[in-house]
Amino acid sequence: MEGVVNAEALMKIYGYWPTFHDAVVLSVMLNRSGTIGPEMTAQIDLWEPNPKLDIHVLVTLVFRGIESFILAEFNRENMIDGMGIIPIAPPREDNCRFSVRFDSFYEPGSGLALEMNFQCREIEVVSAAPRI
Repeated sequence: MEGVVNAEALMKIYGYWPTFHDAVVLSVMLNRSGTIGPEMTAQIDLWEPNPKLDIHVLVTLVFRGIESFILAEFNRENMIDGMGIIPIAPPREDNCRFSVRFDSFYEPGSGLALEMNFQCREIEVVSAAPRI
């Protein structure tokens, strides 16, 4: 995933950047005074359907310099249908380089429909390790 800091930590496990389909968002921490503005740290239980590798991976991602942040229906389950990261080229006036979307697995209003949308300047894979 071009432009994502330390993306290789996750890609070396799977051999590619996963879709995050059926992943579960375990925690979200918002920090208004990050190194380059507001930031969010997300811890995700990732299980990528892969016939060669049937494991859960605990992934911690940090999104720095976030703008236009929307979070809906964080709940007890938080399963997502996928996570999309779209490069913004050229970067916006506020230096945001990525548009990020956590797509809901459930219908809105179900009480289980976690959804997040935002733009950010930087994304980092802080850690990625098989979950034991």
